[in-house]
Amino acid sequence: SADRAIIAELLATRQPGHNLPQAFYNDREIFEFDLREIFGRSWLMIGFEIEMPDPGSYMAVTIGRSPILVLRGQDGVLRGFFNSCRHRGAQILPDGCGTTARLICPYHQWMYDETGALRGAGRMQRDFDKAAHGLKPIHVRTVAGTVYVCLAEDAPDFAPFHDALAPMLAPHDLLHAK
Repeated sequence: SADRAIIAELLATRQPGHNLPQAFYNDREIFEFDLREIFGRSWLMIGFEIEMPDPGSYMAVTIGRSPILVLRGQDGVLRGFFNSCRHRGAQILPDGCGTTARLICPYHQWMYDETGALRGAGRMQRDFDKAAHGLKPIHVRTVAGTVYVCLAEDAPDFAPFHDALAPMLAPHDLLHAK
């Protein structure tokens, strides 16, 4: 693509031992490329499992322009979603960590359960299909106490990364970190 060609040209001008060319820090097209090709398609570490120890614990972060949340369910499973109500797009939880009994949009109080399913949507027509309006999921994987997310619809295979990283992190016992 044109973006890749521009980036390749800029990299070719870089002198060994020096910073990247200025465009890597302030060019709108390179920023958009990074959002799309790196942050939108890669596995990204967002935190540690110990930050979400109990059912209802969550972590909400914004990756580029995408607010996301990871929530520990009553079954102990971490699930991730775009942190955006399916009604009007309001951010459901503020960025940060916390605990919540349910996911309620602050705008019109649409309510979602821990699986992202829409459970309450006031003032909607009788034939409104709640099943078609659940939160959009994101991929979540863990390795040795760390939490990774991927925003892509089809995430890259996590297994090779997991298998390489797990033995390096194991001695640190991050599941029991303070």
